[in-house]
Amino acid sequence: MDLIRQELVHNYEKFGTECYWIVDDTFNEDHDKMVEFMEMSKSLPFKLKFACYIRLDLLYANRNRTPSQAQVIADAGIVHVQFGVETTNPDSAIDIGKGMNPMLQFEYMRELKADVWKDVDMASGFIAGLPSDTKESLKEMANFLVSDQNPMLGTNMRALGIRPEGYDARTDSDFQKLMLSSQIVITDSGGVQEEAAFLGKPLLIALSLIHI
Repeated sequence: MDLIRQELVHNYEKFGTECYWIVDDTFNEDHDKMVEFMEMSKSLPFKLKFACYIRLDLLYANRNRTPSQAQVIADAGIVHVQFGVETTNPDSAIDIGKGMNPMLQFEYMRELKADVWKDVDMASGFIAGLPSDTKESLKEMANFLVSDQNPMLGTNMRALGIRPEGYDARTDSDFQKLMLSSQIVITDSGGVQEEAAFLGKPLLIALSLIHI
């Protein structure tokens, strides 16, 4: 944690950076780590603001701690969270190994939004076409996501894609083939930056301001 603090202070002093996107998809897997991160954040010479991926089931499992994990992460400076709810259909949730009932997840999100995370924007991706999905369940999910019962600011719905055997999205898509044939990649997309590095292409980042 000391090394992270040193890097954050360096970026603040040299570039004025106060906002971050933390891309660790198991960011909150350890409650003690969250407490340590919060304490580090509060020791900084600026107010840290960050977005991150959060496992809602772990957040819920640590709700009765003092303070709760949600409170700890709020105190650390979270401003946006991306969940992995994926579906509102309990049977479809089981299909993809989600142990927490989707409706319980939304109930807890509403509690968070009404209290410790009232200033935190919440979002999640959703998948249409899971094995237990039906036309009726997909219609129910769509209606729920646009209703007042959904406390999230943003939802991203995508269809389940099943690619041919041996297909590698990193090299076989039309976009990747275009990148492979290029001499340099110019982009403001974090995902494309990673793909360009994977393909060994020179990269120019077209971004004058990084913000949340």
